[in-house]
Amino acid sequence: MADSTKWTREQNLAALRLYRLLPFGRFHQRNPEVIALASLIGRTPSAVAMRLSNYASLDPMLQERGIKGLAGISDDARGLWREFEASPEDVLFEAEAAVASMEARPVESAGDTDAVSLEGREREASVKVRVNQRLFREMVLNGYGSTCCVTGIDQPSLLVGSHIIPWAEDVAERLNPRNGLCLNALHDRAFEVGLMTVSDDLLVQVAPKAPRAPSLSRWLGEFDGAPLLFGGPLRPDATLLARHRARFVAAR
Repeated sequence: MADSTKWTREQNLAALRLYRLLPFGRFHQRNPEVIALASLIGRTPSAVAMRLSNYASLDPMLQERGIKGLAGISDDARGLWREFEASPEDVLFEAEAAVASMEARPVESAGDTDAVSLEGREREASVKVRVNQRLFREMVLNGYGSTCCVTGIDQPSLLVGSHIIPWAEDVAERLNPRNGLCLNALHDRAFEVGLMTVSDDLLVQVAPKAPRAPSLSRWLGEFDGAPLLFGGPLRPDATLLARHRARFVAAR
């Protein structure tokens, strides 16, 4: 392959970022998000779609489901994937920074104002956490079709990418979209404090200690035993759900 056709690191990072945001099945060249990225990085939609499918062939989560991407992976894509597996937070933050630079925008979102007063490495660490948490939310909402998996609410401004295992508790699972549930803010908090868990067969379980006042029962108790709702292909990891249940069952 001629040097002029080689993918740059920034192009590979941008493609990897999109790969992590898109559910499998949306990597095709007609996808508007693929077309937009192709325009941004100066590649054809078919080339971007192929690179996304190359990443899919390296993804162990898809391999577990028997899904295979395209073969013939370039050394640069394979090397970047190895970097991502070793340090997902650093690589995804670098990817977000690369895309922000291409789009001529700051890597911080407008809501990242708390980091303004910090300096040096402390500020960099704060921005990295915020950016990666925002990316996690995007991954989860995209994977669930921007639909709350308890209530079916489909208004993105009301939805949270809720961690099954908290961000601070397990570094390895921080950016794993299967460590997420798409929930509205109320049920996100209920899940966080153990008033609600999810069973192995993906049913909502309201804790016996949850208040049964009529004002709350309508929003929590009535969902006890209901199946999770999935507006997209993403499913939570059963092992991580079991860890969540074990924490709160032990405390009851």
